[in-house]
Amino acid sequence: MVDERHLRALVALDLRRAWPGLRTIGLLTCGTFGLVVFLGKGSITNMLVIVMGAGLGVATAGIPMTVMRDKLDGTLEFLCTLPTSANTIAGAKFITSALGTLPWAVGSGAVVWVMGVPEEFPASVPSAALGGSIVIWITYCLISWWLIALWARFEPEKTGWIPLVALLTLFIVADPVFELLGLSNPVAAMELLRSFLGQPWARAAILLAAGGAATAVSAMAFLLTVHAFATYRPKPAEL
Repeated sequence: MVDERHLRALVALDLRRAWPGLRTIGLLTCGTFGLVVFLGKGSITNMLVIVMGAGLGVATAGIPMTVMRDKLDGTLEFLCTLPTSANTIAGAKFITSALGTLPWAVGSGAVVWVMGVPEEFPASVPSAALGGSIVIWITYCLISWWLIALWARFEPEKTGWIPLVALLTLFIVADPVFELLGLSNPVAAMELLRSFLGQPWARAAILLAAGGAATAVSAMAFLLTVHAFATYRPKPAEL
């Protein structure tokens, strides 16, 4: 069961705690935008890299790290002794994470809306901006929620390095995977995407598959987090 009154209070608390970091990343994003434009490098690619990279930082090092900090400073022990359920505590973390990453997903869509899309891209500017924002936001949420689950379930000193290793591995294997799939050439990739989306069943199939996968992954992360909070006990050294 989720207590709505407690949920709102915990979300407000987490947002207040996360605000200084979110504000700092937001100011750095705006400052980097201005510097890139001043240097004459304000292409859509550069702008998207900046805003999406900042959003990834929020998703990986913003809200999820409050769980790590809660464990280290004893706040999580206090939260778990409040007269509310583990579902409510986990739900507050997940909602805060979704709200914290939303501005950067919207910002990515705004960049596309203002600067347009390449002519070969098989989508109009409004649909690319809206669809891109939604996909990016869901991706941020999934990354953030699984990090919350990871740091809630395991000790920070044992798992704090795992996200970095995972991201480095992703960057290393991304190029060979694109080469294997024949997607390393942007023009060829766009033609393949255009051909696939031309199938009458393609869009519905993508929505159903992506929606089902995202729902399942989100539910698994939430259940793991709830179990971690429900069974949390501080280490003897922290007592």
